[in-house]
Amino acid sequence: MVRRRLVWLTCFVGSVVFYWAYREWLSWLIVMAVVFLPWFSLLLSLPAMLTCQIRVQSSASVAVGQVARVICKGDSTLPLGEIRGNIRVENRLTGGRWKLKNGRQLPTAHCGLLKLTPAQVWVCDYLGLLRLPLGRRKPLNVLVRPKPVAAENPPDMSRYLANAWRPKPGGGFSENHELRLYRPGDSLRQMHWKLSAKIGKLIYREPMEALRGKAILTLVLRGTPAQLDDTLGRLLYMSHYLVDKGAPHEIRCLTGQGMEVLSVKDHDTADKAVDALLAMPAALFDSHPDFGTASWCYHIGGGSGEE
Repeated sequence: MVRRRLVWLTCFVGSVVFYWAYREWLSWLIVMAVVFLPWFSLLLSLPAMLTCQIRVQSSASVAVGQVARVICKGDSTLPLGEIRGNIRVENRLTGGRWKLKNGRQLPTAHCGLLKLTPAQVWVCDYLGLLRLPLGRRKPLNVLVRPKPVAAENPPDMSRYLANAWRPKPGGGFSENHELRLYRPGDSLRQMHWKLSAKIGKLIYREPMEALRGKAILTLVLRGTPAQLDDTLGRLLYMSHYLVDKGAPHEIRCLTGQGMEVLSVKDHDTADKAVDALLAMPAALFDSHPDFGTASWCYHIGGGSGEE
């Protein structure tokens, strides 16, 4: 905008010099045209500028270190001039704050939830000489997700033993069975025909499934941005690791808002649980929270997990 104003000012000075040297009606007409040109442009641009709606555009989620840009765009039924301004960026996890110009790259060096808020945004007229400020608009959230960090010594899941067994709902395949007498309605595929012929009674092989105790992953959301990247990366890896081992679990995390308890049943809920923690502020004090008791617990802290 400064450059365009300098161009207009140069044209104005040139037209005045021309009028002073020429002293004819044409030179005066040129001076008036240069003077009123910005206002004529503003008059033409004003309907579009007044109906303009600002929106922030960026990726919904990115991985740590991935390139992503933020753009402020204007929506109007009429052609719009240039949109200029700044965007305030706040990382809800680390507390970092930045002020970016329109179209700049987002700070994705560390994971967290980036809150993008338009600030000091203007819409320019068609010539780019004048501008009008636009009010505040709804912020946009962008997730910067951690990359999984493999554990050096994954826990031995053989210690995650069954406390009891129960009939598997709906039957189907199972490595463990319980023998009992046949009942009307039982599937003939599960009959133990050899044993039935031997004792003279119909014996049914009922599939059984394990009743395991509660498994939990615990952590304290605290540290430098690099430490938070590592902690959440190992949490993501361990949560997927337990899901692959057939172990639904809970994530218990101390954050700046208190203790968060998140249930995980599959890969999708594991990702959503980590996403939820990205929007939490980090704990600001050193403490030893009570995570409660469970049949199996794995703590993520320091440089490696502690079972």
